Amino acid sequence: MDTLITNTWYAVERAANLKARPTTVERLGARYVLWRTSEGVHAAPAQCPHRGANLGDGTVRNGCLTCPYHGIEFATDGTAVHRPAQGNETRIPAKANLRTIPATEAHGYVWIWHGNRKPTAGPEWFDDNEPAVIVGADQIWDVHYSRFMESALDFHHVPFVHGRYTPGAGQQLTDIELDDQGTRMAMSASLTNQKGRSLAVAGEVIMPCSLKVTIGSTTFVAVGTPVD
Repeated sequence: MDTLITNTWYAVERAANLKARPTTVERLGARYVLWRTSEGVHAAPAQCPHRGANLGDGTVRNGCLTCPYHGIEFATDGTAVHRPAQGNETRIPAKANLRTIPATEAHGYVWIWHGNRKPTAGPEWFDDNEPAVIVGADQIWDVHYSRFMESALDFHHVPFVHGRYTPGAGQQLTDIELDDQGTRMAMSASLTNQKGRSLAVAGEVIMPCSLKVTIGSTTFVAVGTPVD
């Protein structure tokens, strides 16, 4: 239960939260700095390779991530291109470079690649059209991420946990259909009450941590990423 799925994309921050300044996030048991330039979004370990300062407290200057402690500037590929204390002519050793992590922006999130293989073109996503407006809230659940994913296909809990949103929904699960495609799984069913009234429910998961749930005419999409 402790092993993270590797060689896949994980969403680590809402894209709207990453603005002109860098930010630090704790995900997948590590701290990462995220920053944005005209080239796109970028990610790296949050500790500066020089003295360990938190790069998320720095700035983006001339397209470079700038350390808040000594002003060292890193290009988007992690190369240390300027050390103010040493002037402009000093050769900067390779050990001063920052190890970057593949990152991309998609579906309203910033994603990083977790693994040692070559990244795929981008994270898998649902087949529906992108919504014109994305709303929602961030939550921390004190559960293993596999439990988060299971909830998308656990329709039995709907009348008990979400009863105020589904008045009249029954507790009996009928008309169950399951489509298992390995890294993607979809399930649909009906919640039927004693009077024979049915409420359609459906869920789809994309491993490791994206889920979509439809209850009646309302659809929710959520993305979860392990913190530690």
